[in-house]
Amino acid sequence: MAFSRTLNPNSTPLGTADASAPIVDPVLLRPEVLQMVGVGRTTLFKLIKSKKFPEPLHLSERVRGWRLSTVEKYLASLEVQ
Repeated sequence: MAFSRTLNPNSTPLGTADASAPIVDPVLLRPEVLQMVGVGRTTLFKLIKSKKFPEPLHLSERVRGWRLSTVEKYLASLEVQ
């Protein structure tokens, strides 16, 4: 599953930046994570509670997110199993 999120409309898709650009590991919010993982909200919460999916970062009092690299590692671990 390819995921081509861009940081802003004038930037290049992730993974295609030139070598001189700094490496960016964006934070994904729940809707983006649900789309990437292919599960619903309740299933995601059950996976987190059972320690099968990484816990989110606490970005503010009400906002949670996951690093893109963390979600990609989770997806890669599914492929190995």
